[in-house]
Amino acid sequence: MSPKRCIMFMKNIISTSLLILFLLSSLVADESQNIDHFTELKQQLKDAGCVSIELISVFESSVFDTIDSTDGLAIISRDGRYSIRLGTDLYLYDLQKSYSYSEGTNQVIIEDVADPEMLGKEISFVKNIDELYTTKTLKKNKIYKLIRIDRDDKFSDTPDSMLIYISNNNRFDSLSFYDINEDLNFIYFINQEISDTCEDSYFIPDFPDSVEKVRF
Repeated sequence: MSPKRCIMFMKNIISTSLLILFLLSSLVADESQNIDHFTELKQQLKDAGCVSIELISVFESSVFDTIDSTDGLAIISRDGRYSIRLGTDLYLYDLQKSYSYSEGTNQVIIEDVADPEMLGKEISFVKNIDELYTTKTLKKNKIYKLIRIDRDDKFSDTPDSMLIYISNNNRFDSLSFYDINEDLNFIYFINQEISDTCEDSYFIPDFPDSVEKVRF
């Protein structure tokens, strides 16, 4: 084969390879568009042994015309234990007792409960979305509306509805809802990690010796 024909042959191979790669990438893109990533994400969170979420909670008060933001960390175990820190407040459940701690008052409220009324439930619900809400797609893989299923149980005072926004990397980006005072709340998910198990130390109550304990 002459050098000229060899070069033309190589160019044809390269062109054909590029065309194949382009077609394959197009097929993958089309297939990706057909996948509802929110459905996958919900199942992934439900099956997870441990979910850790770094977040920022933003509260907009229509009465006082103020906006407050609080950083937080939520750790939720498959067995129902949770540890949710919002600013300097901590809400913890170890399957036997729930603890609500406020650094500002140096007080912790301790309750013997099997199923606690969770402060911070609007965060922990992410592991059981389909059990608590029906889903309406507003923009596929971008925006979904959750409408609460009428249930007479511990989650009955979760928001009636909320909007969930999905990021480009198919993770929770944020959610928004109105509370019982008709104030708008946002939760921005900064980082999410999923693992097989949570460390038990996350759910062991550890408060200052001087804390005032209020038991119910």
